[in-house]
Amino acid sequence: MNKPVALFFPFDLLSHYSRCLMLAKAIENEFDCQFVYSKRYANLVAQFGFSMFPCKNFDANYVMECAEQFDFSWLQHKILEDIFMGQVQVIQDLQPAFVLGDVAPTLKMAAEITKTTFLALSNAYISKFYKFTRELPPSHPAFQFRDKTPVRFYNWMLRAGERSAFKRIHRPFRRIRKAYNLNLKPQNYQDELEGDLNLICDDPELFPLQKKIPENYFSVGPLYLKMPTRIKSSIKFQGKAKNKVLVSCGSSGNFKNFKMFAHPLFAEYDFIFTSPVSPDISQRNIQYAPFLNFSYVLPQTDLVICHGGNGTIYQAISHGIPVLCFPVHFEQFWNSQRIQSLKLGEQLSAKTPVEKLAAVVEKWIASKVKMDRQSSNEKYSVESSQSRFHQIVVDSFKPEN
Repeated sequence: MNKPVALFFPFDLLSHYSRCLMLAKAIENEFDCQFVYSKRYANLVAQFGFSMFPCKNFDANYVMECAEQFDFSWLQHKILEDIFMGQVQVIQDLQPAFVLGDVAPTLKMAAEITKTTFLALSNAYISKFYKFTRELPPSHPAFQFRDKTPVRFYNWMLRAGERSAFKRIHRPFRRIRKAYNLNLKPQNYQDELEGDLNLICDDPELFPLQKKIPENYFSVGPLYLKMPTRIKSSIKFQGKAKNKVLVSCGSSGNFKNFKMFAHPLFAEYDFIFTSPVSPDISQRNIQYAPFLNFSYVLPQTDLVICHGGNGTIYQAISHGIPVLCFPVHFEQFWNSQRIQSLKLGEQLSAKTPVEKLAAVVEKWIASKVKMDRQSSNEKYSVESSQSRFHQIVVDSFKPEN
């Protein structure tokens, strides 16, 4: 008997494909899990044994460029409608038991029109029920008022501005909803990201939700890529230097903020740089890999430096390793804020003087020995998150074996 189909629609960045792959592995015995095609990650998906289906998706590079400029023009009506219609066609063709979206803004509409259950995967800080106020990054024009305004009034302004922005961004969605006779209850962008079931992939201490949340919200826990054990790392630390540092840009960043680590002050450190794009740095103490199986490298790592991506942060702290973050856009800023608040690392700027940076690096490497790697690994375990997700899906769909 054929297994019921589950369709995954992750945003076209490694962090989103990674966590969807972890969820798919958790239910592969019960469901035929298929992924929206990505040229970038087709090989990765194949390595995990899953198939892919063609469907128009957002241009991740364009979206990230817009995000750095606080520009939401990527949510244009024509783009949204094309992706929406492509999703509708795929769902009608493959008849899934459910669809799962990870930053797939049009999927709620596609699921509604096809009468398909929609599972929404998101971080706590994206949710309408996040406990804290989402602050603006320093690069935003309004950030200048932060220290000139009483905290309560500033936070009120942030929340009011956010509500207004989400409502404005939602206009093209509402136009599509009217055109296709869909439910007009969703009033803002956050509403479109909510599913029939909502899966929060964060540690509740690191990113807490409010006390009262709807019954269709579930805390799955941290999700980050864990490669099959047969896939070895292409490089490893050279072993000569005392301090070993992993510098990662994930799939959304670049190395412009990390060029300073070629400075002579860091000559005695052992660096591994990883990103899809080469850092174009030639130093005897710096190695580069376009892709890295972190599981083989992190046990020997003393410090992780990144832009503040959710997946990289969880991989680091799950091994008890402090994190230095150089955030570029909103989500990275929110991640690094919490890392700093909980004293798991520090948020820095590309403008940080190299002498000060060297002192910060030395301080956090020294603090590493105080972190309990075993308890960290248990607390941020992907396997625990997979188990919770499996139980949610089995309870909700009860597929036949």
